[in-house]
Amino acid sequence: MSLIFVASYLLLGIFMCWVIFQDFKSRTLNLYAAIGIFITSFILTLDNYSWNWVLEVMFYNLLLLICFYVLFLLFYSFKGITVSQVFEDKLGLGDVIFTIAIIPCFITVDLLKFLLLSFLFSIVIYQVLKFSKVFKLATIPLAGNMALFFILTQILIKFGIKEPINSLI
Repeated sequence: MSLIFVASYLLLGIFMCWVIFQDFKSRTLNLYAAIGIFITSFILTLDNYSWNWVLEVMFYNLLLLICFYVLFLLFYSFKGITVSQVFEDKLGLGDVIFTIAIIPCFITVDLLKFLLLSFLFSIVIYQVLKFSKVFKLATIPLAGNMALFFILTQILIKFGIKEPINSLI
């Protein structure tokens, strides 16, 4: 593995840690961190796969996210909650941006697995922190928990454990 790809892995880890820190501290996501995650993971994916295939996978991943968020918004609109209320109270815009930033990392099936398992992971972490009273969080820091889950899955993948989620990078 060349030095540039080792540096890219390190940079991706730094961006993910930045997301974790910022989401837990101030419930925000820096756009530069999201752009950095997207570009770095795109570069790492291109190390192993062709341009055409990566762009096709990213297109399908983006379609998956669009369908997911449209269904999410429809669910809350049937409950009488407006789109602005959804993004103020239920789901942060940073969470949406983070999920877009990680689309180069997974094929579509694995992205879906990652999203579902990271949502469950986020609920568990939130309940543990709420029970232990370490943090007094009114809402779940979803992007930070997803970034932490991503780091943990990458560590497991590097140690040879590739189930249930396999990453492209």
